[in-house]
Amino acid sequence: MPALKGERKQIEPIEAADIELTGLAIPEAESRAQSAAVPANADTRRTVIRYGLALVLLGSLALIAVYFQSIGGRQETVIGENTKQPIADVPTSVAPASPYEQQQKAAARRAAQDVLARVVEKQRQLEASAVSEWAGTAFASAIERAESGDRLYRQARYEVAQKAYLQSEKELDAIGDSLAGTLEKMLKEALAAIESGDEPTARATLETVLRMQPAHAEAQQALERVAKLPQVMAVLTEAEDRLSKGAPEAAQALFSQALTLDSQSRRGQSGLAESRRILSERAFQSALDAGYQALEAGNFSAAVRKFNQALSEKPDSETTRQALVQAQNELNQSRERSWLEAAKEHEAAERWVEAVTAYDKVIASDSSVVAARTGRIRSQARADLDSQLQKLIGAPLRLSSPSVLREARQALSDAQKVRPDGPRINQQVERLEVLLQGAVTPRPVVVQSDNETRVSVLRLGELGQFREKTIELRPGKYVAEGVRPGYRDVRVDFVVSGESEAPILVACTEPI
Repeated sequence: MPALKGERKQIEPIEAADIELTGLAIPEAESRAQSAAVPANADTRRTVIRYGLALVLLGSLALIAVYFQSIGGRQETVIGENTKQPIADVPTSVAPASPYEQQQKAAARRAAQDVLARVVEKQRQLEASAVSEWAGTAFASAIERAESGDRLYRQARYEVAQKAYLQSEKELDAIGDSLAGTLEKMLKEALAAIESGDEPTARATLETVLRMQPAHAEAQQALERVAKLPQVMAVLTEAEDRLSKGAPEAAQALFSQALTLDSQSRRGQSGLAESRRILSERAFQSALDAGYQALEAGNFSAAVRKFNQALSEKPDSETTRQALVQAQNELNQSRERSWLEAAKEHEAAERWVEAVTAYDKVIASDSSVVAARTGRIRSQARADLDSQLQKLIGAPLRLSSPSVLREARQALSDAQKVRPDGPRINQQVERLEVLLQGAVTPRPVVVQSDNETRVSVLRLGELGQFREKTIELRPGKYVAEGVRPGYRDVRVDFVVSGESEAPILVACTEPI
């Protein structure tokens, strides 16, 4: 059929429709006649005529359809949601699809099926998160978009169907992406309801969250808090009442009790913090007042202690810090005066080591105190001399050594020059003078032997063989030796002091 006037394009070929001939009405009698083994001629002719009429009728209908399509002018068909394209003139005959076109159509069908599979999976995942409870409208819109794709798919419009599926997938992805934010928002709403004591709202919201995400740990913990909410709210109400009536101690205990029931209660945490702040303020003011009172009374140690206590409650209090500095200075000066007085008392009693210790305390507190520095030098010199004198007096036999004897004479000279003197140093001087005199005065010592042994005394010389001999020796330690042929040598240590000395026996009596 030629193209209609005004058309520039040849119409697209129309694919022949599948017509179920079995659907045509055939009289029951004729049906039975067709099933007979050898039908009558009249019946056969009637059957052939009826089928022929049916075919003629179908052919006429097809020609009429082609005719009306050709005279309908330029028609439009929907390609996408908002895109239209004119339909070309229908040819007088339908050409079969080429293998290339068949392959393209099959590829488009598979692509649409792939997208649809993803859509179905994402639909399933969202339905598992109770999506109808938190994004029902958007989810219904996405599903409706997928269903429109199904309709297009059944019409074999695979590319357009794929676009509908992709749009549905995009909408489902947007819903999925909003899940985390929705969960966070709903959880915040539930926590706010818990803080306000709205148990029904908190419970309903948390149960929805857990339907959306059953393993949501924070929501599970919050639901446990809801179970204790009535008890917690009763305790918090009482605690806040006590706090408003000026009883922070009782309020603190009640807020602590509420936090034992629900450690995450913000009202409990803030209430406990406020109770502690009030109590800390009271403790601060009390300690500060006590510190000033102690400072005025001259009890500087107590003042320092109280000001430190006040600073522990309010570390940023500059007023308290200045008061502490004043109290500490007063305390240091008081202690320095006390230590100086003690040092002078130790000096007067000739307790020089104790005096040095007291002066050291003053210097450690304030090294600029001249009296402490000069007093320490004086006391240290006297302490050194006292120690030297005591050492010489305590070991008089050491005076037999020439070097020790010289040291003792020098120490005695220094001690005799000390002014002011005192009972202790005078006694030391007198005792050392006696020891020095004795150290240079020889003492008679009796030495006995067997007249067979040759006897000698170290630092003195050989005495020979004798039965008894008296010699003069200065106080000190000595060694006598005895030698006799055929006998073991002997060695005798003895001491000469200022007292009467027993005889010294030196004899070799053990044969070899």
